[in-house]
Amino acid sequence: ENHKVPVIIGSNANEGGWFYATGSPYPVDIAGTSPAFSQYLPVNTSENYEGFVRQLFGSDADKVLSFYPADTPIKSGESMMTDSFYTVTADVIAEAMANRGE
Repeated sequence: ENHKVPVIIGSNANEGGWFYATGSPYPVDIAGTSPAFSQYLPVNTSENYEGFVRQLFGSDADKVLSFYPADTPIKSGESMMTDSFYTVTADVIAEAMANRGE
């Protein structure tokens, strides 16, 4: 049984910045398990960032790069991490809570 209580949920604007500040290009150790990714490390130049995105997202890479452009690799990488792992999660939880039928 769950108690019906109000919920506040969200994320900070730059949650993904921590991964770059600590030297991690991605929260999951994808790069360490695949030579295809490690060739783009560190992901701190436009060329490396774009290569990493293209390797990770394949045919969807152009769409991803339209939202997170390679001309600002660190800012775009931080934003992509924030949205992928924090903003989307907060949105999914908020939607689930809103659809509880209470």
